[in-house]
Amino acid sequence: MRLWTIFVVLLCTGGAIAVTPASWDHTAESDFAKGKSELTVVSSLGEVRLGRKIDILVPTESAPAVVSAVVRVGKTIYAADGTEAVIHRIRGDKTDKFAELPGTMVTTLIAADGNLLVGVGGDEAGIYSVDAKGKVRKLWTDPNVKYVWAIVPGPGGRLYAATGPQGKVFTVNTIDDPAKSEVLYEAGKLAKNILSLTRSKDGLLYAGTDKNGLVVEIDPRKKTSRVIFDADEKEIAVLLVDESGAVYAATSDTAKAGADGRAKPNSVKAGKATTTATTKPSPVSAPPADADAPKKDDAEPAPATAPTETNCSASPALAPP
Repeated sequence: MRLWTIFVVLLCTGGAIAVTPASWDHTAESDFAKGKSELTVVSSLGEVRLGRKIDILVPTESAPAVVSAVVRVGKTIYAADGTEAVIHRIRGDKTDKFAELPGTMVTTLIAADGNLLVGVGGDEAGIYSVDAKGKVRKLWTDPNVKYVWAIVPGPGGRLYAATGPQGKVFTVNTIDDPAKSEVLYEAGKLAKNILSLTRSKDGLLYAGTDKNGLVVEIDPRKKTSRVIFDADEKEIAVLLVDESGAVYAATSDTAKAGADGRAKPNSVKAGKATTTATTKPSPVSAPPADADAPKKDDAEPAPATAPTETNCSASPALAPP
């Protein structure tokens, strides 16, 4: 009986000795592409960090098919439906249809002076105001504008509107009834749509384009513009300016997404601007075709009208001089 016991122990010991440890060195985002993260996120630098807590406010069966914009006012959340021109209101665990607007879809949504300012795309594209009771009022439309991708409040009751498909930024004077507008910047051949827009505390505007993935600095007072950043991706989806005046650009490019909808892993360490700003002191209009502006493939599809899983990265553009 003792012999059998020793034999079994020797077998188990031999199996344990055969197992050898292995190690892997992960240094880039792509190294983690095949893994499954739980309560963690992987940065573009290949760093694993704790993720933010996520609470589901509206279950799938009650939520819009596509959420194109979200804004929070106090404890109330307003979500725009990207498949129809409807704004949903979320209060606690209750959701209702707050407002229905003209046009095809809601493209942007911000809160200002107790009202919602809404950018709409489609045949009746423009800027609309929605009061606390859900009443809709048209502020501004233009027959040549089909998309209002972003709205930024300005001084003296002005609004700045990023539009397409002619790549223009408008100054809209809402004090006039009806609101009057003028073209502040026109991209010309550089872009078909101004997809994003933000304003610094010193009054400069920063516009993000499709087609070439450019960040353009616009001075509304001097009515001049210059390209300060040229991204590797084709679209500048979001722009932010911090207190120091540094500009941050979130980029996207549907051409880099896989056929199954999954983004191809990014093997390049991102997080730092790799191109030099091209200074273009110029009038409001875009530089001539033979200027030294970056030129990329002209065969560019229209920007996505709904969020898709794409190869996105956030990198700081150059701070204003």
